[in-house]
Amino acid sequence: MYLLDGMKTPSFATFGNLIRNELTDSIEQIFEDINSYIFAKDHVDLQHTYIDGTKIEANANRYTWV
Repeated sequence: MYLLDGMKTPSFATFGNLIRNELTDSIEQIFEDINSYIFAKDHVDLQHTYIDGTKIEANANRYTWV
């Protein structure tokens, strides 16, 4: 709506401050809720940890791996 009203576009720092100061608790709670739902729905065993060793090549350099 701010663009339609002719207001300036918020900077990346404004969004960063919003996420850091206002949404931190909300994001953590959402993450916990999603995980709880998945664990309950899919009967995921929480006693095991799985580590994926997939390497993905970046476009910048053919020897760059992420």
